[in-house]
Amino acid sequence: MVTRALPDIAASSESALPGSSRSEARFRYQAPSPSILAGFDTRDHTENTVSLEGSSIHSSCGGDAIGGTSSKQASRSGFRYAATDLDICELPMRETKLKAQVDVHEYSDLALRGAVSQAPDFVWCPNGCGSGQIHESGNEQPIVTCGKCSFKFCFRHQVRWHEQLTCAEYDSLVSDPENFRSRIDILNEEAEKLRLAEQLARRTQEEEDLKLAQSLMAAEQREEAERQARRERAERERREEAERRRLEAERIAMQQQAEKMRMEAARKRDEDELSRRTVERTTKPCPGCKWPIEKNSGCSHMTYAETPLI
Repeated sequence: MVTRALPDIAASSESALPGSSRSEARFRYQAPSPSILAGFDTRDHTENTVSLEGSSIHSSCGGDAIGGTSSKQASRSGFRYAATDLDICELPMRETKLKAQVDVHEYSDLALRGAVSQAPDFVWCPNGCGSGQIHESGNEQPIVTCGKCSFKFCFRHQVRWHEQLTCAEYDSLVSDPENFRSRIDILNEEAEKLRLAEQLARRTQEEEDLKLAQSLMAAEQREEAERQARRERAERERREEAERRRLEAERIAMQQQAEKMRMEAARKRDEDELSRRTVERTTKPCPGCKWPIEKNSGCSHMTYAETPLI
């Protein structure tokens, strides 16, 4: 079992709204985008908003409100809380005060997710069942089977396990899906060439044997020998035709599977390129840690802090 200290949650206190006799702050759990913040929970939480109300939100942290009407605070602990539509307090809210206002089960679940996701070999199931597990062998043995839904996927690439392809071959497939040829494709082509050569050699030998037998047999025996040869030839051709059909069916099935993987790889490559361009267009690196950040509204004052451990 892996145990690790759970991260604290940075919160923001708010000044009183105009026309209101009490202070109010809204905190929303926001799962970081995989393309931007490498988050751990990709579910949509846009409606998961609660209000923190009290006589004075700032009394919980002792801080002074700073300017701005909207801000976003992010951490690398696996989850984050963002204050919206109100002035932002720079000081983090203590865990005990935050737990008193939000659902304790949700807080515990998010904290646990953030903690276990920092384990080097921890991986979430990409099938969407919400389960995660520690895959101790990591990239050395990359096949992972989800303990909840039994979905088999690749530890390294976070996709359905790429049958008949190594991770290195899958990387080549993603980088150039149109021209990719796997090791199995090459081996199958060589095996087909060998099978055809052996088939030709057998036929040549049978024809030579028949000619020799015909030259040694009397006229009566030759006719029977020819009938026997025709029967053997018909049986051989029947077997060869059955084998050819079986191999053709296998080849078609493998081509269909390869085409499907090629299309998925091309789609993944295009999506990754689109995500990269979106990040370059919509974010700027933090001057300090170079972490991509995005300003969606409010003033130009941006705050960014890693949350302390509990």
